[in-house]
Amino acid sequence: MNVLGEPELWIAMGAVCAGGVIRGFSGFGAAMLVVPILSILYLPHQAVAIAMCLALVANIQLVPGALRSTEWRQALPLSIGALAGIPLGALALLNIDPDLMRRAISAIVLAFALLLLSGWRWRGRQGLPAALLAGSMAGVINGAAGTGGPPVILYLLAGPRSAETSRANIISVYLFLNGGTLASLAVNGVVTPEVMWRALLLAPAWVLSLWIGIRMFHTASDRIYRRIALLTLVGVGLFGLIYTR
Repeated sequence: MNVLGEPELWIAMGAVCAGGVIRGFSGFGAAMLVVPILSILYLPHQAVAIAMCLALVANIQLVPGALRSTEWRQALPLSIGALAGIPLGALALLNIDPDLMRRAISAIVLAFALLLLSGWRWRGRQGLPAALLAGSMAGVINGAAGTGGPPVILYLLAGPRSAETSRANIISVYLFLNGGTLASLAVNGVVTPEVMWRALLLAPAWVLSLWIGIRMFHTASDRIYRRIALLTLVGVGLFGLIYTR
């Protein structure tokens, strides 16, 4: 398979490098940048599958360090909800116009990110029903568009947690979210040898950029982390609204 000479591969590599730095720093955001760009270069379901393969590599780098700081009382219900919603999203991926879904998701992400940037935080109780709902929404969106983090991210960033705990919770939930999505896509025959080969070619750039992002996080304060994380959501929300396939 002669893909090394394809210009699409090098465009994809640039997107992966940018996404890897974002993911390494904030614990999220890579797929919201990478999937729309890969969807321009390849078929939408291939783009989601490639992103989920790369996410598996990210889990190997990020999860061991995050587990020590994860607040499982919050992360576990979100993860259970995500796993429940993934199959429905994967079914939608193969049957619903991805551009329509992407724009709706982007608008929601942008609105909530701007709200949180204004200084608002959720002061109420984040109980089990709310966590299961946020997780299931994330599962449906991730299965359908590969960008399912926003409901989980917005839920966790709305609370009073530290940057370390918020990032660790996000990374741990993503372990279930992305792993379950990849398994669901594999069952539906989307994870083909071509998809795996393209992901393998992109993996070295992904690993290096993740490492850079991780190093950046360890030099940032809670306030800087929260602001950059939310500005990332604003950026990907705007990008998702304006880009056309």
